[in-house]
Amino acid sequence: MRTRPLSYACLLFATLCGAYFLVFFQRLSLGVIMPSLTEDLGLTPSMTGWLGSAFLYAYAATQIPAGLLVDNWGPRRTMLLLFGMGGVGGLLFASAASLGTALAGRALVGVGMAVVTTASFKIMSNWFRAGIYARLVSIFMATGGLGTFFAAAPLAALNTAFGWRPVFRGIAVFSLFWGALLWLMVKDAPSRGRERTPALSSMQRPACIRSGCAHPPGVSAEDRHKRAPESSTSPADILRTFRILFSSPQYRLIVLWYLTGASLFFSFAGLWAGDYYRRVHGLSAESLGALLSLGSLSLILGTPAGAWLSDRLHSRRAVLIIGSVCALGSSLSLCFSSAPLPLWALWLQFGGICVAGNATASAVFASAREVLPPSVLGLSTSMLSLSIFGCTACLQAVIGGLLETFSALGPEQAYAHAFSVYLVFASVSLAAALMFRPSGHQA
Repeated sequence: MRTRPLSYACLLFATLCGAYFLVFFQRLSLGVIMPSLTEDLGLTPSMTGWLGSAFLYAYAATQIPAGLLVDNWGPRRTMLLLFGMGGVGGLLFASAASLGTALAGRALVGVGMAVVTTASFKIMSNWFRAGIYARLVSIFMATGGLGTFFAAAPLAALNTAFGWRPVFRGIAVFSLFWGALLWLMVKDAPSRGRERTPALSSMQRPACIRSGCAHPPGVSAEDRHKRAPESSTSPADILRTFRILFSSPQYRLIVLWYLTGASLFFSFAGLWAGDYYRRVHGLSAESLGALLSLGSLSLILGTPAGAWLSDRLHSRRAVLIIGSVCALGSSLSLCFSSAPLPLWALWLQFGGICVAGNATASAVFASAREVLPPSVLGLSTSMLSLSIFGCTACLQAVIGGLLETFSALGPEQAYAHAFSVYLVFASVSLAAALMFRPSGHQA
């Protein structure tokens, strides 16, 4: 039978990318509107921290259930269910008159967005051959950077023109529309008799595939078993997998680095940056939006740049050290500099946090692959994702509580005291990077 046209494959992929765009937009959207939101709902700093954490807690808590639903119920139906919940949550948030309603709305949005990455990767692996899969994943991830960009300057302009409620009501309606589009456009896998799209020519395929073998030449039977272990869901096997994962000292250092180094970006850019730069440094909405757009640029350009640098230096560790130094420098500036700083200094300050959060991502996940056996790589990636969102959610609440505690000192001093947590985190991340000693040429 003939394959589906290439045009359908492009539409399917574009639909998945649109969903991922919304994930990153929703994740960082509160940073720009937080001053308006705080004034409208009468939030204290600690309330603001909890509201910023609601999405992250729900997103992290839904990861494992969403993965089980994708595997057993199918990615298409799971996306429709959870994405629909996210749209309803967006409407609830846009109409919130109290903190409780806003928390419930943001939590539902987090649940809705949690399934997108897992479901999309499974659908893409079903539809597209391995030769093009890596390129599609890189494009897919880049759309997240576009979502981050639109959550900065464009969202700031819309908030100024219309207010946050109409804007987020429109986003919720758009999310519901996109959920319906996912249902109409996306199929879990090609029907029987159809090949994956697009097909690779025989010359494009690796030699081992052209020759018909399932594994690269020269790989022993023992190595093949390690590459493709039999799946098991018994409690004993799951516990054994976790034991393998966390018995690696190097993996524990990777997790520690990711928690203390990258979480600064998700915490600061995702919630506190907008209010901090407005109240402490007096930035206008337009200047603030332009500054926060640096987060999206660091995701789109910084991630491949970090991968290139780690390969060029033959060292993942060097990239992690650079990220920690940038985070430490920015944290020192947040804690000890006197406001207002010139605009170029603010770009450097925020840029250091962006480097720590985004330019190091490829080095983090590549390091995990290099220090662990293949049988636990999937779980290692999931644990890194879960840990960063859980840590960021806790960090939001801690920063909010500290801001409320020191509120009598004024905005500048309150933020300086609260951001001392960032300074501790950056110092710990630098220590973890210096202690990280992977074997092989990537050390």
